[in-house]
Amino acid sequence: MHAIFKRYSDLVEGVALDEAYLDVTENKQSIPYASTIARHIKTAIFQETKLTATAGVSINKFLAKMASGQNKPNGLTVILPEQAIAFVEQLPIEKFHGIGEVTAAKMHSLGIHSGADLKGRSLTELTHHFGKAGHYYYRIARAEDDRPVEANRVRKSIGAETSFARDLSDHSEMLKMLPEMPEPILLTQIFAKLTSLGRIHTVSTGVEPS
Repeated sequence: MHAIFKRYSDLVEGVALDEAYLDVTENKQSIPYASTIARHIKTAIFQETKLTATAGVSINKFLAKMASGQNKPNGLTVILPEQAIAFVEQLPIEKFHGIGEVTAAKMHSLGIHSGADLKGRSLTELTHHFGKAGHYYYRIARAEDDRPVEANRVRKSIGAETSFARDLSDHSEMLKMLPEMPEPILLTQIFAKLTSLGRIHTVSTGVEPS
């Protein structure tokens, strides 16, 4: 899928083998609207892999991520600049990217149930309850996210696991078993072939209605 993404932009930030952020503000095809590019990519993915893909298009990474979750498994959602504030305000807090179950529960205990509730809290209050993450919550509640699409982001980890007939406790014995461990990248590729959903988060200043 990433090869298809790169036909349109070199600014591709991989999140997973089948998920990425694309900045298509200045794209290789000189297509003026990000939503048009998203349609082309979805079509190419299906034609070449027989897999469906869900795309989200907006003006920053947070909004594009939120848009991509709206019409799964084969949708395309565009959040226009003038729609951004209203979209975030109506969003249940547990649906926010970056807010997990524990944080959502804490927010609920503080009376924060929606984007509008979150927006109503001051930066001081949010950093008091959530530390540095409070800065992020304060900004996304206002539909703001200035994180760039990082094309060369370094993978932080990769792993694989397997099960043995008995528990291994001896360090030397564990080392002997390593050759039998499956190759992590191969496992990822196999998983990608089995999944039926890719996700595209398209960020651009050129956004038109879907």
